[in-house]
Amino acid sequence: MPQHPHTSLHSKKKQTYVMVQYSPLTGGSGTQYDTYRGVHQFAPPPPTIVARCPKLSRYKMAGFLSIALLSLILFTFMAARTSSMGVPFFSGDESSLAGQEGLVAAPMCNLRLPEDAASPLGEGMEQTGDFGLDGVSGQSPDSVDSTELESFNPGQNEVHVYPSDRYEADPTQERIKRFPTAIVIGARKGGTRAVLRFVDLHPDVVTSKREPHFFDREYEQGLEWYRHQMPPSLPSQITLEKTPNYLVDWDVPKRVYTFNSSIKLILIVREPISRAVSDYVQLREAFYKQMEYDEERALKNGRLERLPDFEDLAIDPSTGEVDKSYAPVKRSLYSRHLERWLAFFNMSQILILDGDNIRYRPWEEMAKVEKFLGLSHQVKQNCFVFNETKGFFCVKVVDHKKGNGATVQKCLSESKGRVHPHIDPEVRSKLRDFYRPFNKRFFYKVGRTFDWD
Repeated sequence: MPQHPHTSLHSKKKQTYVMVQYSPLTGGSGTQYDTYRGVHQFAPPPPTIVARCPKLSRYKMAGFLSIALLSLILFTFMAARTSSMGVPFFSGDESSLAGQEGLVAAPMCNLRLPEDAASPLGEGMEQTGDFGLDGVSGQSPDSVDSTELESFNPGQNEVHVYPSDRYEADPTQERIKRFPTAIVIGARKGGTRAVLRFVDLHPDVVTSKREPHFFDREYEQGLEWYRHQMPPSLPSQITLEKTPNYLVDWDVPKRVYTFNSSIKLILIVREPISRAVSDYVQLREAFYKQMEYDEERALKNGRLERLPDFEDLAIDPSTGEVDKSYAPVKRSLYSRHLERWLAFFNMSQILILDGDNIRYRPWEEMAKVEKFLGLSHQVKQNCFVFNETKGFFCVKVVDHKKGNGATVQKCLSESKGRVHPHIDPEVRSKLRDFYRPFNKRFFYKVGRTFDWD
């Protein structure tokens, strides 16, 4: 009987190939498979030949090692970049961080505190008039000024440092009180206090201790009175003052122009709704503080009515629309206020800062201030340290008193970073629609946009 051709082929392949892999038939139906097994009962299925490269394993191993090494280098680079962009690391005296809960340290800052600072912040509140239930004084809602709420670490023996004290005593350099060369005109609750404190670190800047309110409240006092409200400075230094109410007062732009038509102005803006709510919260706190009762005690003894919620004040109950006359709402109409200033000053004289960015990346806004004022770049990222408890940045500078390059942190007061009340979504939506056209007009005037929607 002649030998089956498949059997002969299989015998030859078995002699020819050394490395083979057998596998059951997978193609076709079950009937074909049974037929095949019936014909080839004593022969294994046809082999599947697998070609192997003896160097493949080595190539794979080398590739895996290269990828792992590249990933490690990339991860190290990104970690270093993240630390430099976010919260910096600390490379100074660790003991200086003791007791500063929630503070993440930063590299050494070149700016220094004076050896003797003996100008403690005053106590009390700069408020005039009687408070009504709308949380405003007898003059106008814009005139409420709670200096204590804005103070720099009140109650902790902190001091306001005049940068002129950082210079060595030089008999040829007389420090006298000079008029300001730049004014922070607002906006209220936009970050004006933070800007003043941060720029105060610069050795070529001195800032007023309190808000002088010269151009809105004390104009009749005269220019000599105004000059005496300023701190002493060296000829090489510039003087700054801030009064956020200047932005919204109708008479101030013309008065400032008459005083100095070439003066530089700084305006800090913030998302309008958040700014309005923050304004309301401070007015509410100032209201109860003025009455020397906290809210709970006032409600309990019945001597004071409860201050209405923000929604009740921001929305006109008769129309259901936004009440444009409510001071916190009105102060966020940046385009209207700016128009009054542009009637007297060029846009090139006004620096617009992002108040929201001051909270998260203050060194970027400080660089803009330094450039605008013609100062050297001194207030850098490594002068800031993030306070996780407060949720915002503090400054960290060298303190002469501690010696050995020890650092000290200075934070804004406990009143900063207040928790905002929950705002009804429908009210928030009405406010967003209300502010949108004003925001667009403001963006057009300043030549930039902000993410406020």
